[in-house]
Amino acid sequence: MNSPTHQRRLRGITGVLGIAAASIAGSAEQPLDEVVVVATRLPVPAAKVGNSVSVLQRADIDASQAIAVSDLLASLPGVGVTRSGGPGGLTGLRIRGAEADHTLVLIDGVQINDPAAPGGGFDFGNLLTAGISRIEVLRGPQSTLYGSQAIGGVVNIVTTEAGGAPGGSLQAEYGSQDSTRFRADVGGSSHRASARLAGEYYRTDGISTFGSGDERDAFRNTSLAGRLGYEIAGNLNLDLRGYYARGRVQTDGYPPPSFVFADAGDYADKRQRVAYAGLNIGEKTAALQHRLAYQVTHVERDEFAGAIGAVAPFGEYRGVNERLEYQGSWRMAPGYTAVFGLQHETSRMRNDIDPLAADTRTDSAFVQLQGEPVQGLTLTGGYRQDDHKSFGSHGSLQFAAAWQTSIGAIVRASWGQGFKAPTLYQLFSAYGNPGLKPETSRGWDVGVEQHWQEERIRASATWFERDTRQLISFLNCPDPGNVICSAPGHLPFGYYQNAALARASGVELQASVVISPMADLKANFTHAVSRDRSPGSADYGLQLLRRPKQVLNAALNLHFGTRVTATTALRHVSASPEMNFDVFPAQRIALDPYTLVDLRLAVDAGRDWRVSGRVENLFDRRYETVYQYGTLRRAAFLSVNRSF
Repeated sequence: MNSPTHQRRLRGITGVLGIAAASIAGSAEQPLDEVVVVATRLPVPAAKVGNSVSVLQRADIDASQAIAVSDLLASLPGVGVTRSGGPGGLTGLRIRGAEADHTLVLIDGVQINDPAAPGGGFDFGNLLTAGISRIEVLRGPQSTLYGSQAIGGVVNIVTTEAGGAPGGSLQAEYGSQDSTRFRADVGGSSHRASARLAGEYYRTDGISTFGSGDERDAFRNTSLAGRLGYEIAGNLNLDLRGYYARGRVQTDGYPPPSFVFADAGDYADKRQRVAYAGLNIGEKTAALQHRLAYQVTHVERDEFAGAIGAVAPFGEYRGVNERLEYQGSWRMAPGYTAVFGLQHETSRMRNDIDPLAADTRTDSAFVQLQGEPVQGLTLTGGYRQDDHKSFGSHGSLQFAAAWQTSIGAIVRASWGQGFKAPTLYQLFSAYGNPGLKPETSRGWDVGVEQHWQEERIRASATWFERDTRQLISFLNCPDPGNVICSAPGHLPFGYYQNAALARASGVELQASVVISPMADLKANFTHAVSRDRSPGSADYGLQLLRRPKQVLNAALNLHFGTRVTATTALRHVSASPEMNFDVFPAQRIALDPYTLVDLRLAVDAGRDWRVSGRVENLFDRRYETVYQYGTLRRAAFLSVNRSF
């Protein structure tokens, strides 16, 4: 599966492009004057941010031609993506080797992780790029500002803001697997009011979720995102935001009579609703500002299973998150700022499988200070206290520093703590354990970034490490007579416990170079070792499942005049460990490494028209990100865009 020839090829590719990234090319994540919000909850120039952050603007999203947000995020350093099948399939995102449910996901500042999921993680399968103007990815433990679940990092998705001159855009796309996409957005401002609405419809015949199957599994999605702003008075502004997505994805399963993974008529309906209502108090130039907000998220899943042509309801899952939040900011003196806040969060879930209905609440307070004690050196420190109804109190600390040196380099360093509260399912289901403690992590990173020739050449390197403790794992107890399986009030087949440890460490290299007015090159390379450190584990010291050690992304852009841009994008992923459950006992295996090449072309046709097209997986490579699950082969798409 990982032949000597392929290993030599991997070493060659990694060596050549790694040297290129370290010496001349690669992508510094944003210009020095780029404003970053997610790292401090306030707009701060990138040069003053000590944390490791990637920022994608609307121009980056458009240039990628990506439909799914997960495909876009997979091109960033330190980010790993796995998908169970084709478009719409269960999609997990791992930051620096953390678990998929250790990533906190926000849409317009509202947490959208699923309280009804066993691990509480967010499924990226239903999240498309329409209506999104900006994405910020914050790497490393970040619970000081964001609370539970921010062990690996935070993904902050910002929809297009209301305001500006009236106008909008339309897009239509068609391609392989009979894929069709329609997108529209419109908005503007008048006097005191501003509004923006974006919508998208996408459908595709898809591919077989079962990798060896021949029956296609379709996916369709409808999404809407809207914003409304109103200036009640000069120092009082109303901010309303909403997001809705509904997707139906066909999947495969374990049909009778064999009950082995195969083509089946299974499908799932997924719905996400996000609402935000906020009051911003204080002039934009005022030293002291306040924000009061109410946020609510509904995540709903209906699953259906059975043989093809005989599908029956299988499960209904509902999760609700409500949050009341106050945030204040105070510019204490030139170069010194404080951000502080209070939060009250209620989480509820139910399913009809156990059946189970449960809820919990968390009250939190946080404060973070940022200052520039000497010119060029920005220091940040913060603390958070969370009071959870089930496990009690937990505190989180964070420190960061950014130093702009006299030679033009920026040195960054950060240390932080993260935690993840046990989910409602882990606490209260038939397999739950009310005595569970939160999963915790401590991590640090150190990086240096250098710009040359007026930012025509940029390069950066970041070293990181994270230890995660009290990881919640399932103790399987097939023998009810085993004394260690005694868990009063629980089923005899097992229960959740705080038993696992893990360590992740590695390096992220980025660089970019403007070769000429006609060409530029960007690349990033991640080497991450994520090991099981659980005492007594059969996998002790081994790489964690679904975590490749090396990932390389590179893109060469060619500009023909001001109207035509052609891009060749490459993504290489090394072998990753998996489990084969088709044998007993289950065996650890390795998924083959793979290299994908995409071609993209964008043409400015004038009069606000743009035509673009792409070929994905140009060389029609077979590969897997999840064992036995299908992935897209070579596919071509053409779209037409109109702005007005």
